[in-house]
Amino acid sequence: MRFRIRAVREFSHPCAFVWDALQLPLPFGDLRARPYGERRAALLDVLSGLPANSPIQAVSAARDRHTALTWYNTLQDRGVEGLVAKRAASPYRVGRSGAWQKIRHAETVDADVVAYTGPDARPRTLAVQLPDGRTALTQKLAARIGPLLAAAGPGL
Repeated sequence: MRFRIRAVREFSHPCAFVWDALQLPLPFGDLRARPYGERRAALLDVLSGLPANSPIQAVSAARDRHTALTWYNTLQDRGVEGLVAKRAASPYRVGRSGAWQKIRHAETVDADVVAYTGPDARPRTLAVQLPDGRTALTQKLAARIGPLLAAAGPGL
């Protein structure tokens, strides 16, 4: 089975939130070409067969704008950084796509740390790869990332 999973450790019990299914056991199989609405239904079908106390949970989803805006406006203080809007008819596409959009409370950019200078616990500069493939240097985030680099250990 291949799921899109986000593991969350801030809760008293570890859990994993699943928001998409790319491949499931038969009769489903490879779902990437199927519309998101069908992938979501298949995912919920599989998850319904798990024990009630399973740490694997589907991310909440809504079809109406009012509910989504209510979540966006009321859940920020509980750690929800925003919403992801997907077209129900869209197949899965690797990389960026116009079929989904992140709507965040703060303007952020997802980037991968590809290198850094200085010791793991206190890096001075980070080299980050941006979504468009460019590499940028930043010193602002280095102190905040240091504890994560040190905890990850060698070979990060």
